[in-house]
Amino acid sequence: MAQGLQARHLKGFRDYLPRIARVKADIISKIRSCAYSCGFLPMETPCMEYIESLLGEGGETEKEIYRLEDHGGRKLGLRFDLTMPFSRYVAENKAELLFPFKRLEIGEVWRGEKPQKGRQRQFCQGDLDIIGIDSLGADVEILYSLSLILTRILGPEPLTMQIGNRVILSALIEGCFGSGSRADKDEFETRVLIILDKLQKIGSQNVVQMLTELTQDSIQCEKLLDLISTQGIETLDRVEEFFKSVFEQDRQKVLLEEVERVRKIIEITSSFGIDSIKYKLDLSIARGLGYYTGIVFETCIDRLSGFGSISSGGRYNNLVARFLKDSLAGVGGSIGVDRIVQAMEELGLVLESSDIDVYVAMISENERLYGVNLASKLRELGVRTDIVLSQVKVASQFKDASRKKAHYTVTIGEAEVKEGKYNIKDMSSGEQLKLTPEEIITKLSRECGKK
Repeated sequence: MAQGLQARHLKGFRDYLPRIARVKADIISKIRSCAYSCGFLPMETPCMEYIESLLGEGGETEKEIYRLEDHGGRKLGLRFDLTMPFSRYVAENKAELLFPFKRLEIGEVWRGEKPQKGRQRQFCQGDLDIIGIDSLGADVEILYSLSLILTRILGPEPLTMQIGNRVILSALIEGCFGSGSRADKDEFETRVLIILDKLQKIGSQNVVQMLTELTQDSIQCEKLLDLISTQGIETLDRVEEFFKSVFEQDRQKVLLEEVERVRKIIEITSSFGIDSIKYKLDLSIARGLGYYTGIVFETCIDRLSGFGSISSGGRYNNLVARFLKDSLAGVGGSIGVDRIVQAMEELGLVLESSDIDVYVAMISENERLYGVNLASKLRELGVRTDIVLSQVKVASQFKDASRKKAHYTVTIGEAEVKEGKYNIKDMSSGEQLKLTPEEIITKLSRECGKK
């Protein structure tokens, strides 16, 4: 066989060994359990879409799509999030869905961005969405459900959920810089939002400098940063006064209603009673994706400054309109499964755990029938059971059981078969008992079986 091929993985992609893969699987299990308890229904979309289904919203993310061509020459792309495929799914299956539709999807996504701390080019997300309704209640339901999931995963770990609003932020940009003289208002706003999205990474001084280079108006740039940088509910009072001073009455009415909606959301989220999460108003949140049309939010781990968000999302009322004549309002949020895994590693929350509950050892191959019989009954009861696969010394079997951190070992030999009682050893205390197979099954199913 030819030798010399180097074993290496792609930059930005990660292998998960069992210790970490188990943590990831546990996170996914908790997302499903909590989402189901909140009434979200599971669904799946393909990892690959026609490229035109993924394009059209602009922004930096569009440049990061992995583009492909199949054998028929069709232009395809790997999904960069779960929301764009979901909008296509809703458009195709609208007649079969009951609205408002509450959806859960967990899956891998791909982005050709520069790998960095907490960011890979392939990563798993868990998405919750409510589509078919534009209401304060739907916004709050998403925020609560995500909060419930995060606390289930991370326990008492302190988190901060920052809540903003794209309608308000867009109006603040327009109010500061105007729109009538600009040939392409949307393009200008997008460029401003991309700069504002860097605020947490590069700081306000650098953001003002970049905005000034774009607008040639340092005074208005500083004014915009002053309006959006103050965190706290009192900021909304200043925003209301600003809107009253720059917009006509009809526009004022719409914007003031949006401000009041955000005010109520902050009030309600703060009453969730989830001690480990602080809810803060932060109007500087732009979010990199261009399809948000209302609230936006990001959740960070307080102890990991600079790590970035582990959960984010917002309202998108026009996304499905790309495929349908009628728009369908939606709101949703993502939980970064792989990001949480990496955060837990950094925080030291990934603990050593047992691979199995019990290891069935045998003195010789003559006892294989009895070992298999016992193992099968334990497995049926949800007891994680391993068994020696080829005959080796009993000492080696015990070493294998110890390496796998088994809670118990059961040893079967010719004498044990004749007596009808097997040796069972508690690997932590060293206590040994002789029990019948039925007694062993009862004991282990009670202590280690499905809860």
